[in-house]
Amino acid sequence: MDIVRSARLGAEIADQLSDALFSAAALVDAVPQRSLMLATPCRGWSVLDVVNHLAAVTEKFGRFAAVTPGPVRQLRGDLVGTPPAKKFRELTGAAARSWHENPGALTAVCALPFGSFDGATAAGINLFDAVIHQWDIAVGAGIDHEMSEELAAVALRVAGLLLTDEARLSGHYAAPFLPPAGAPPSVRLLAATGRQ
Repeated sequence: MDIVRSARLGAEIADQLSDALFSAAALVDAVPQRSLMLATPCRGWSVLDVVNHLAAVTEKFGRFAAVTPGPVRQLRGDLVGTPPAKKFRELTGAAARSWHENPGALTAVCALPFGSFDGATAAGINLFDAVIHQWDIAVGAGIDHEMSEELAAVALRVAGLLLTDEARLSGHYAAPFLPPAGAPPSVRLLAATGRQ
């Protein structure tokens, strides 16, 4: 039987994830149409590619939170269209509602291709993606963006379960670098994911 991994997050993760998703939606609202095809720090991905990836991750976990049985797989293809803001906001809003309307999802087991996690940790994985990819979108689009230190701290709790040697070898994450002593959670998160 597969081991169920946990970042030991509390019920407040539903609110924290909502904050991360609403922040991401506000950022996508601010991306000019002309910036959608610009490159991001995610090698080979445009701003629109990253928005679509985050939409797919969020939709997947929203489906899990809505108590969809069986292993959770990510949908492929363009989920948000162009311009992406309206569809992205609808999708993130629906996912946030699913976590609040189905609190039992936080203790259910979420089976992903790379392992099984308790539901609160699954929500934390979604938060991790939302926090880090907002930075990618902002850098790619040339938009000023301040990462929430509170949300970055939550993302760091999940990072240890995701930033494995296997994940780095597969190209999902770059090699980490050492952050300055006493660096805030945002800087430590960027360093852990190999973002300069």
